Amino acid sequence: QVTNFFGMAALRTQDGAFLLGEMGPHTANAGQSYFPAGTPEPADVRGAHVDLAASVTRECLEETGLALSELDLRDTWTAVITKGQIAFMRDLRLVMDAQSAKRHIEANLAQEDAPEFSRLHIVRAPEDAHGLTMPSFMQPFLDFSFR
Repeated sequence: QVTNFFGMAALRTQDGAFLLGEMGPHTANAGQSYFPAGTPEPADVRGAHVDLAASVTRECLEETGLALSELDLRDTWTAVITKGQIAFMRDLRLVMDAQSAKRHIEANLAQEDAPEFSRLHIVRAPEDAHGLTMPSFMQPFLDFSFR
């Protein structure tokens, strides 16, 4: 019954905000806002297991330009199950506040020819995301995370 599963980097800043990226106009999900993510690649398969942690970390670094030293990699996960999908969100903490992180990531994106994210959104409470276009699994995750 599941047609798609994937890992996401739930980027949370030192001051408790989440950072969501808005997908650029050249991407398959243009205008959608969510965390750095991607479908696992063949290199993520280790024997009979899929290394979602490695997949999430790689996607986060590729899509934001962050360095591993700028992240506190946690082994805490939240799964959100929607029709045909399972989104596995890994808790990744940034070692900076939301405004600093947003500026830093935007500076990284400005150096790319075609970045996946066209802009970033700071979400400090579930209602901060109400005006954003998001996949169905994002609002339940935010509601759960801020309770």
